[in-house]
Amino acid sequence: MDIAKCFNNTYIDLQISSLLMTVAELKQINQEQARTIQHQASTIQHQAKTIQEHTKTISDLRAKSSRKRPELDSELKKEIRHSTKLLESNGTRLDLHSNISDSHNQAILQRIAEGARGSDNQFSLDDAMEAAKRHFINLKDEMMRHLNGTQPKHAKSMRSHSRKDKKLKFRTVGLADPRCPLPPQDKLDGQAIMTSDYMSSDDDEVLKTPEGQKYRQVRYRPWESERLSRIKAVAYDTYLKYKVHKRDVKKVHLLRRDENSKPSDAPLPKGAPDWAVNLDFTK
Repeated sequence: MDIAKCFNNTYIDLQISSLLMTVAELKQINQEQARTIQHQASTIQHQAKTIQEHTKTISDLRAKSSRKRPELDSELKKEIRHSTKLLESNGTRLDLHSNISDSHNQAILQRIAEGARGSDNQFSLDDAMEAAKRHFINLKDEMMRHLNGTQPKHAKSMRSHSRKDKKLKFRTVGLADPRCPLPPQDKLDGQAIMTSDYMSSDDDEVLKTPEGQKYRQVRYRPWESERLSRIKAVAYDTYLKYKVHKRDVKKVHLLRRDENSKPSDAPLPKGAPDWAVNLDFTK
């Protein structure tokens, strides 16, 4: 009995010692993890401080650069214009009728940019090249305004083109809508020629019906067949019915053609199918 009791006491003491060692090891492990976490936190804090300082430096540089940029741009533009005129005096000109990506224009723009930098390379080549490209665009825009007449005439022309693009979009969407009531063959034929060449022009003046609905008077095309007119009209009505909210319909400038409509001088599109052309029209 004494031997068994002694064995049990020894076993219990060993278990207690083992548990105490385990607790001590866990404490040591937790302390090491705590030190590791503290070190990582300190590193992250240091990195965050470095990033903040770096960000502040960049912000200061940008602010400093933005204060100097207007004067720099103005001087660079002046040098670009001077470099362009110098080349023109020697017979070297930009081709404003071609795109800016044209090899001839790219070579001249490079020479303009290099000339604008000067002997002391006051401006970077990238900045000078960008300024030269903008100068080309401005020159081309000025030429187009001159070709299209005065500024008001040009603006009127642009508004007309914009309205034709919208009509094209409305009718294209209307034809593609499965709820469009046109026969399948009319849909196919209409989709095949639905381009801006087949969109009627209209008057600039916005009129109103007695109910307050805004509309524009459409100019009729002498060559357009009744079938084409019907396809366009149904496609447009389908768009207004299913794609425009009822409360917004009055905001849309509807199209109206009546006895007061004027003829359009738009030519018959090349390759127009026979069904789209009025039988009484002489090509």
